[in-house]
Amino acid sequence: MQQPLISIIVPTRNRANLIADTLLSIHKQTFPHWETVVVDDASTDNTKEIVQGLIKKDKRIRYHKRYGEIKGAPACRNQGLALASGKYTIFLDSDDIIMPHTLTERLHIIEKHPELDFVVSPCFLFFQTPGDSELMWNIIDNGQEPLERFLLLDTPWQTAGPIWKTDSLTKVGPWNETLPAWQDWEFHIRAIIAKLKFIATNKPDYYWRMTRDDSITHLSRNSTSHLPILRDMFDELFVLMQSNPEIAQKHLKHMPKVYFWMAEKWTKERRLKEGLLTWLHCYRKGVINLDQLFRGIEFIYLIYKHPENQIFRHYNAKTRMSDIAIIHSTTFRKAKYQKP
Repeated sequence: MQQPLISIIVPTRNRANLIADTLLSIHKQTFPHWETVVVDDASTDNTKEIVQGLIKKDKRIRYHKRYGEIKGAPACRNQGLALASGKYTIFLDSDDIIMPHTLTERLHIIEKHPELDFVVSPCFLFFQTPGDSELMWNIIDNGQEPLERFLLLDTPWQTAGPIWKTDSLTKVGPWNETLPAWQDWEFHIRAIIAKLKFIATNKPDYYWRMTRDDSITHLSRNSTSHLPILRDMFDELFVLMQSNPEIAQKHLKHMPKVYFWMAEKWTKERRLKEGLLTWLHCYRKGVINLDQLFRGIEFIYLIYKHPENQIFRHYNAKTRMSDIAIIHSTTFRKAKYQKP
């Protein structure tokens, strides 16, 4: 068997009803020289049996149980990467589906541009069957810098979008295993800060499943329990950006918006104290100045008093909130595909 050129890392947990579709989409690739490393995050259903049944048909698929005490998709991705042997790497979730030509076309682009560290592809969204939605995850290239868009929470691409040079991943570092959510957001920001070179294509080549209630990170993403961990992560990114003068000059101005998103989330959950403390923490860390602190506090009280009201536009006109809060709508998960 030829040495695999592309390694596909698939973390999973309790996906017996979905993972076969994901692995079969890999099995059907027109490019043959790949390996898939499935890392199981302590599934309690028959995910293992499903995967092992597919391994009997295709030995390029391997199954491993997550080791160690730390659980979650990031730990599984790090373990899978340590077990991988491909020159290139793709991180794929266990309910997503890649098109038959995905590996062929991604490999063609990244080998055509040896100076690149990764290449990003867009994706379609789907609910039950690929093709049942015209929506895309986002428009990757809309003229704005990708780092700016990540910081404005207009996430241009997600986990499975890039194909990476495996060696280049050492410049990014491991996936952050403390994060119950926002894992790919943080990882891709670090890749950009590390000055990895990349380009984006405009042709979707995989499908991202919208109904993800049983995902490894779903419950954490939709609760406030993960917010203190996210705050620590924001602090680390702020320090990392400060260490790069070029990035600091252009993009540190967007960090207050990220912290304010958290303060707003606390406040809308009727946790005013936590919202105010988050914004005060932002001031103590040097992310905002005194004027921004007081304007933000006033705004937090307004959100608490009128949680359902659309007060952003009116308030921004009076108080210059645009340098603190994300007050515009984004294209995230709303972009319709237009054939080039």
